Amino acid sequence: MTNGLVMTVADELLAEIEALAVGVKGWNMTHAFQEPEEGFLPEDWEWHVGQIDEDDNRYPLLNVNAHQYDSSDSEKLARYYAACNRDTILSMAVELRRLRAENAELQRIERNRDMWKAQCEQQAISLTEANAVYIAAIKLVSNIRFASGDNGLRMQPELIDFIAELAKDAGRYRHIVHRLWPDGTQTGVSMPRDYSTATKLECDEGIDVAMTSK
Repeated sequence: MTNGLVMTVADELLAEIEALAVGVKGWNMTHAFQEPEEGFLPEDWEWHVGQIDEDDNRYPLLNVNAHQYDSSDSEKLARYYAACNRDTILSMAVELRRLRAENAELQRIERNRDMWKAQCEQQAISLTEANAVYIAAIKLVSNIRFASGDNGLRMQPELIDFIAELAKDAGRYRHIVHRLWPDGTQTGVSMPRDYSTATKLECDEGIDVAMTSK
């Protein structure tokens, strides 16, 4: 069967040819040659298909006699039949099956190509989005660092403690400002001693007590 310019061998035909080749085991018709014929010129000697052994002994099996049909193609036909010997046919059958399996795999890959392409594109989009999130997170941390006055000097655990302390200080500041408002005379904060000589820790503790006793 032909498909365009490609010859397709049906499975049944391939199996039949292979079985015929297996069935003629031992008949090694691999050579085309002529045998001398008395009374004839060499160009008129008949062509044969058979076997030539290592001692140049010749064993003709098929005689090719195209000249009886007024044709000079005896040599061509003999060489063709010799080329289409048992071993060649069996080797070609094995190769054809291998190529068919390879072609089936390529077709499977072709069918899945679009699906794989879509998956790769989706993964590329996901990676791009993840990279954007990562960059945004880095920028956020950087902005927090500079806004808090860290300027990149602290590692993450220390930075977290630093920002937590800043939040506490901000709360204390807002508490004092709120209690001073509107006349600026009352804070509600009890200091252990004169504010001017109190340590930061003592001031913080005093403000914390005032905040919790509201």
